[in-house]
Amino acid sequence: MYNPVFELAAFDMMPLNVRLSMMEICLQALVGINRLYLRQAPNTPAMYSAGLTYTFKVRPFGLDTWQDIPRTISLKSGDCKDFACWRVAEMLEAGVPDVSPRITVSGGVNGPTVYHIQVRKDIEIEDPSKILGMTPITQEQVSNLIQGSGGVAGIIDAMKPKMPGARGGWNR
Repeated sequence: MYNPVFELAAFDMMPLNVRLSMMEICLQALVGINRLYLRQAPNTPAMYSAGLTYTFKVRPFGLDTWQDIPRTISLKSGDCKDFACWRVAEMLEAGVPDVSPRITVSGGVNGPTVYHIQVRKDIEIEDPSKILGMTPITQEQVSNLIQGSGGVAGIIDAMKPKMPGARGGWNR
């Protein structure tokens, strides 16, 4: 699997309006990738009939994964950006006009900023994550998921079983 990694140091340095523009560019890229996939794989199931469930992904050290359609299908889960970009691509390929990802923001000042991605069609808003099982979480839960419980050591311990060949430390 091809795993490109964007390390966007500028993201944290920018004001909110610029961060939102940066996210929009990334979202449009994922929509475009998903559109190309749908054209090459016309038998892809519709998103809402693919047996998917919403998952809030842990983001240690700011790491955030962005899944295309085949990755989301293989995991049978995704988060708001994965689902919204799939749904937008699906709708655009079906000829639906004026549809795009929509970013909402909460938190910030004394806690982490949380971005939520939905689908905007004209003036209507569709939230694939809610439709696929997202439930509300508290600000404290968001902080723990983003920062990881147990600090850096807890994050590293949680990652160890997932690292091939790990024997109590990072493989270098």
